Amino acid sequence: MTDHRKFLLDSDYPMDKIIYMTSGSVSVPNTTSAFPGITIPHGLPFTPLAILQWSNTSDFAITNEYRDADYVSTVFTTFAGQYYSVYANATNIYIDKYNLSGATKTLYYRVFCFQPSDASETSVVPSTENQGSKFILNTDYNYMKLFYAGILTTVANTYTHNLGYVPRVQIWEQTGTTTSRNILGQEISIAAQSSGVHITDTQIVWLNPSTYDKIYYRIYVDE
Repeated sequence: MTDHRKFLLDSDYPMDKIIYMTSGSVSVPNTTSAFPGITIPHGLPFTPLAILQWSNTSDFAITNEYRDADYVSTVFTTFAGQYYSVYANATNIYIDKYNLSGATKTLYYRVFCFQPSDASETSVVPSTENQGSKFILNTDYNYMKLFYAGILTTVANTYTHNLGYVPRVQIWEQTGTTTSRNILGQEISIAAQSSGVHITDTQIVWLNPSTYDKIYYRIYVDE
């Protein structure tokens, strides 16, 4: 039997299609706490599923998605460091800014977005081809292979994937008209937890669903 996890690229499964990209930089003074700190009109006919990558250098030599190492190491003590988070609604993409590093920092950011699974298939979005490299595909890199994209609700709070191993999963949470990236809301083990999105070798389960209206998820064949 073919093990699809061993392929860098596998045409049996679709790849993620990036439908919006943007990037930029901004100076963030020490003690900044801005919610939101950056507003970016996206012009899309739906609320996108946004992902943020950020760095303090233009070459993105050290790249973060949410918190930096200083913030993580002091989160329960002095709250030093930086974090930046992304969310979107039908009109804008927003980036929250938080800097308690002790110095002014330059935030370099890259945002890319997926189309949610409940958006119309006839939605028209601008091309992103001209924002990529010269290679449409480059097997120097692994392309995550999308198994299924769907939605968990307070009623239908389980999806059975039956892959036989714990797959990679990305999730976003929606509250009202706002959809936000959540990289902290998923756990592998169910036994010790009573809430959150939990991933096993057969299912993803939204335990004790509350706070959010729905969860968008993307499951990959990749382990």
